[in-house]
Amino acid sequence: MKTSVAVAAAIAIVAACGRTNPSKSAVMQQNLSEMRKAIRSFRANNHRPPTALKELVPRYLPSIPSDPVSGKVDWQIVTEAPVRMNEFEARRTLPLVQSGIVDIRSAAPGTDPNGKPWSEY
Repeated sequence: MKTSVAVAAAIAIVAACGRTNPSKSAVMQQNLSEMRKAIRSFRANNHRPPTALKELVPRYLPSIPSDPVSGKVDWQIVTEAPVRMNEFEARRTLPLVQSGIVDIRSAAPGTDPNGKPWSEY
């Protein structure tokens, strides 16, 4: 009887700790989700992608979150290359669509506890 009470108490403590201290994976997913939403909102409002993360602060994000693995504000930026609006009309000079940030990923080396590389989040 004492053993089952002790096991139940241990499980309750572990469960409570998990709720107050989210995993790095969960924090990573939350941070990336918020930044990706901010990038989409910026693009919709400004008709162009942001060229730097600092353009998202403070209107779209209060601050750029740190990577929960490295503890640094060090993110891998994914950009799109500038292109002509219509590559098939070579005779006309068309304006370039401005390049900018289209996605963001973790720059942390290594993998999460399940073996997934942080850079694939």
